[in-house]
Amino acid sequence: MPAETSNPVFNNAANEEVQKLPEMGINLSNDQLLKLYGYYKIATGCDITKESAPGMFNIRQKEKWRSWKAKVDEGNTAEQAQEKYIQLVEEYKKGKKSGQ
Repeated sequence: MPAETSNPVFNNAANEEVQKLPEMGINLSNDQLLKLYGYYKIATGCDITKESAPGMFNIRQKEKWRSWKAKVDEGNTAEQAQEKYIQLVEEYKKGKKSGQ
């Protein structure tokens, strides 16, 4: 589902720039992808309180949910999550690792 927020820079990062990373020879680790996912969910206005946690046997979905919850627990607003997502994509484009 494409990002459709009022922030065109975030929309571009989420809909186009992140898709170009593999074409640039940048393969993101699972941790990097999970960080992006957590910020994306907040940035696009998804409400974790309206989602139930995945079952114990759905490991991949559980990892994604935990990443999202960790970003929520940090107190990120939608605007902050959009900025952090953009920053991560830019860092990844440069081949940097992020500690966020």
